[in-house]
Amino acid sequence: MNRFLLALAIAALALPGAAAAKPVVLKTNWHERFDFTAGNRHAQIRLHVRRLEFTTGTWKAYVGLTNRSGMPITMTTATLKERPDQPYTYLAGPGIWWSSFRRGASWYPGGGTVLTNTARANTVRPAYPSSLAAGKSWFGVFTGTLAQVDKQRLLRIGFGVIPNATSGWDPSRGTLVLADLPVATSHQFKLPKGVGPAV
Repeated sequence: MNRFLLALAIAALALPGAAAAKPVVLKTNWHERFDFTAGNRHAQIRLHVRRLEFTTGTWKAYVGLTNRSGMPITMTTATLKERPDQPYTYLAGPGIWWSSFRRGASWYPGGGTVLTNTARANTVRPAYPSSLAAGKSWFGVFTGTLAQVDKQRLLRIGFGVIPNATSGWDPSRGTLVLADLPVATSHQFKLPKGVGPAV
């Protein structure tokens, strides 16, 4: 009898996933319209975040992009500055993004600057296409670790940057100014209880 009970215990431990905790799932179903200007042409993409999954130390986002523009769109990763007169940079790419306030990073006495922070996705599958044609969509999964994520902050899903996309008029030069446009959801979330790094 003792051998039988021992065999049952060993078999239970050997079952696949027996000790693995189920991921915490947030069914987001976000579908956001993202408008911008490319050169002198209006453009639009749709950002999709169908759901988010979390374990103790990892995250996974089921995401998508739809090009609603009349031209091809490129999404890439770049290192950006929040303000050109400040040294602070962030990596704008697939991942979890959040904002923080840094005191003293301003010319105004006692003021500060709101900075973007990112926890980059370790994998993007399938990879972004080099160019997303007009009317086409891409769907995939971002995955990463929660080691660097601030669990006290409101978080959003970042997709990357559209190169030379956002335009503004420079009256001193009489020309349009092009720059890399960061793309992230306006929807935000907080990490569920029990997941993420200890604070």
